Amino acid sequence: MADKASIQSVQAKRDEWRRDRRRFFADVLRVRSRDPAATKLVPLVLNPAQESLHRLVEMIEAFNLERTSARAKEDPTVQVSHLPVDVVVLKPRKEGMSTYIEALAFHLCEFSPHTNALLMAHRKDGAQNIGKIAQRFVLAWPQEYAFHKVPMKKSSGDGLEWAMGDAEDEPAWDSRMIVTVGKDEGVARGYDLDFTHLSEVAHFANADAISAAKNAMMPDHYCFEESTANGHDASFYASVQGSLSFEEVYKCWKETGRTPGDWNGKFRFFWAWWQDPHYRLPVSEDEAAWMKQNLDDIETELVSRFGLSMEQLRWRRHTIQTKCSEQGKMSPEDFFRQEYPSEPQEAFVGSGNSIFAPGALKAMRMEADKAKPEWCGYLVVDDRKHVLQMPARANREAAAQTVIWEKPKPERKYIIGADVATGKTDASDGDLSVAIVFDRTDGTRLIEVARFAGKPHTRDFGDIIHWLHKTYGDAYVCCEGNYPGNSTCQRLVELHTSPMYHRKNEERVDNSEDDGFTPGFKTYAHTKALIISMSQQLIQDRGLSLRTVEGIRQHEIFVNENGRLTHPSGETDDYVIATALAVYAHFKAAAPIMALRDLSDKADAEAATRNAGADPWLQAAVKKKIARDQRRALRLRRNGRNTTPAGALVLQS
Repeated sequence: MADKASIQSVQAKRDEWRRDRRRFFADVLRVRSRDPAATKLVPLVLNPAQESLHRLVEMIEAFNLERTSARAKEDPTVQVSHLPVDVVVLKPRKEGMSTYIEALAFHLCEFSPHTNALLMAHRKDGAQNIGKIAQRFVLAWPQEYAFHKVPMKKSSGDGLEWAMGDAEDEPAWDSRMIVTVGKDEGVARGYDLDFTHLSEVAHFANADAISAAKNAMMPDHYCFEESTANGHDASFYASVQGSLSFEEVYKCWKETGRTPGDWNGKFRFFWAWWQDPHYRLPVSEDEAAWMKQNLDDIETELVSRFGLSMEQLRWRRHTIQTKCSEQGKMSPEDFFRQEYPSEPQEAFVGSGNSIFAPGALKAMRMEADKAKPEWCGYLVVDDRKHVLQMPARANREAAAQTVIWEKPKPERKYIIGADVATGKTDASDGDLSVAIVFDRTDGTRLIEVARFAGKPHTRDFGDIIHWLHKTYGDAYVCCEGNYPGNSTCQRLVELHTSPMYHRKNEERVDNSEDDGFTPGFKTYAHTKALIISMSQQLIQDRGLSLRTVEGIRQHEIFVNENGRLTHPSGETDDYVIATALAVYAHFKAAAPIMALRDLSDKADAEAATRNAGADPWLQAAVKKKIARDQRRALRLRRNGRNTTPAGALVLQS
């Protein structure tokens, strides 16, 4: 039997390990080396990515203690705790995230009796790899610390079990690490989980397994949803989008005393490929000089934004040409962005079926991040059908229903695209009624200057659109005409909103407002394809400038699924449709941007024809105006009057 001094020494060491997880990892846990030439297991010394994630875990624990301590002073029934810790991990391949998370789970089971840890992978081979990592922790435990280990009941590839404490000298521990595959939802239902690791969760085939695991978690828990991206899957993508960085959450809590209202409770952890010191290849001085002179646009941007070296760019080129070219799902460049993202939003490139140019949207997002709104608040329709303006407490775009980036200017021309939702206010209906005001003065570009996004009654939405229409100098309005948009369109007619898009059929464009025309644009499969294709082209040509981050995000995830233009499950496309309606109306329905000049003169007519370019609709509009002005000029000459009428219009050159 061990003497008292030995027992005290063992207990002191275990107390040190309990407090200092890094020391525990390095002293007793052994892992495979990343060096392919290495033949021996090495101590788990955290690499930069693992260290960054570990620091985040410690900050979350400290934040929870600070937050619950503050609440406990006001309410003695509140329990002070460092949990829960919910982290969404978006990362490139081969960063050792699973190894770190398994080590954290092992530490919890080793030092906390009656702990249940679930380690769930997307495929059998992934589960086997996780099982080997956990089993290696036990089998490679250093002999010098043999008496410091709680006895094990089971150590195999499908999990670990700590002793139940049946013998007199054995502690009653009864902890376990359960390793399973994501398709088996029944495993999670059998335990109250203190620790959950969902590995490569974006690739799970069974969403019910994810739900079962999350529902089995205790209130105080650790949960890590870790994965490379897989397009816009319903679970992981939603978790990433709803998560926030620690800095965002902590800043909001310190300033307001509460966490952000639109936060899903999960902290986002992202690690870019270029942060990994291994992802580089040697480059000679001559080769580096040549590369600097021959960078493509993406490489130039990477160097500008992240300070990448030529060694990193060479590794990137090599990986795209080799590993990323060995699959057929998407282009090698898109596959690289998914597997080795340089920033979070570029990871979700879909499966090669994204509609809108990701490079243009990325540049648009960068510009949108710099935009500062002039006014944020709410538009409310009162009982007398007056639109009231209510400023928001904080001038934050993300939290406001209505945002104005540029107030109206008399000399500018504007257009409004509006997508109508049902107006239901329950949380299950995520659709919003969206109206976006664009500055179209340039003629070739649309710049978002204001937007409304909310859940008003459909007729009240008509009042709000009309208010925007009048505020922005009788802006042209193109509103969706499908149900429930027909109710909004009817309200716009009652308010005498003009000019406004009217239709006779989806193939005909006419500004006539006789009784044969109906207000609103109806989106069927073929008309939706038409307006989306125009929006797609304008984005590709860098002719569209969106400032609403949510609007840009919806464009990023909008996809073509077997010929069907749609949004991923659980998402919406309100901003996409509102934008596409404005783009279509700008080019095909609203009056072309004009200047005061007569087209009866031959030289002016030829110049206007050239300025119309290859667009057949603009060419037809110019041709009609030339004929009209020439007829007017002939009539005025016959009457002996001036041939240059006031207010004659021509396309800007």
